[in-house]
Amino acid sequence: IEASNSGHTYFPLDELRKSATELLTLPVAEIDLILSDAGLLDENNIILDESRAYLKWNFFGEKGIAERISAIAHSPIKFELPDESLNCIIDELSAGQNLVLSAIQRANVINAVKSKLFILTGGPGTGKTTITYFIVKLLQKLNLRVALCSPTGRAAKRLSELTRENASTIHRLLEYSPQTGFQRNAENQLDFDAVIIDEFSMVDLNLFYHLLKAVRNNVI
Repeated sequence: IEASNSGHTYFPLDELRKSATELLTLPVAEIDLILSDAGLLDENNIILDESRAYLKWNFFGEKGIAERISAIAHSPIKFELPDESLNCIIDELSAGQNLVLSAIQRANVINAVKSKLFILTGGPGTGKTTITYFIVKLLQKLNLRVALCSPTGRAAKRLSELTRENASTIHRLLEYSPQTGFQRNAENQLDFDAVIIDEFSMVDLNLFYHLLKAVRNNVI
């Protein structure tokens, strides 16, 4: 649980043995005997997978995320446009905003709209905001419906200001209720062609899994 609270999805089994031996002052053989007790592990919501020890919800969350990412990545893309056409749209957007993209920024925008999954990283001042703005506007030019979301209200407000479009928290996008949970899910998926998540490093495993379940395979 401490490892999970620190951001880890699993604990290496060798490290678990060592830590348990030191904490419980028991020999390794007794620790191994405990770890071989399937009933005890299940009672404590622990799953052993090869050389890793998971909390049950982390195991199924990580497995579910991998399956959803694979399904989305291997589904057909909605459109096939040559780079020349995309560059023409970018030129129109640039002229309208009096902004000139660098070659790297332009390539990132094009790669984003042509990819099923795209990750944009970089430190402050590297142009992430400008790239995100152009990605959103280019998708809209292609008549695609775009959802903008962030893990916190402050981040969502900032994303809305930067893109000049509505943005929400992930919980609000998924229509979360404390009484009934996430209303947008595998049976009631989001009606969007693309989903953009800002400040993704703040999204935990459980929330990301719920979001992916609500995203259709045929997003761009």
